[in-house]
Amino acid sequence: MRITVSVPGLNPSADTAEEGAAAQGSEATELDLPEGTTVEDVISQMGISSYTPEMVLVNGDKAELNTQLKDGDAIALSGPMGGM
Repeated sequence: MRITVSVPGLNPSADTAEEGAAAQGSEATELDLPEGTTVEDVISQMGISSYTPEMVLVNGDKAELNTQLKDGDAIALSGPMGGM
């Protein structure tokens, strides 16, 4: 199955956490994964297993890490928001 993942503010191909944190905006990544894959599996597959999202959206609806994905799903992972 094919899914699309966006992780605003995180570049999963960055060499260091600082590079990832410095990334601006959101790039979508397309992945081919087996049926039964969960959001948590996607995080691991992307090599960002230490990343814990504050919010997970699947096709615009709030979801949990154990949500099983379907072909064509679009996932958005959002980390903690900082401010002053």
